[in-house]
Amino acid sequence: MRIQVLIRSTPKTPVQGGGGKRPRWIGDKGRRIYEWDSKHSELEGYRASNGQHIGSFDPKTGNQLKPADPTRNIKKYR
Repeated sequence: MRIQVLIRSTPKTPVQGGGGKRPRWIGDKGRRIYEWDSKHSELEGYRASNGQHIGSFDPKTGNQLKPADPTRNIKKYR
């Protein structure tokens, strides 16, 4: 899966350990949410419908780097 056009959105998810909120973008016709992972310098992808994690992506190429982690979810921050 590749990332297409991203639109900047309001940050909602807190950074782990404090320090504000994670930058956020909406993509794929509003069906996906991407958040910046500053620790690994990657974009974390989530489904907009239910907040389910869909994997980690390279911010330059858009290629998926890591598979989905079923334990991760941003449901309460959508």
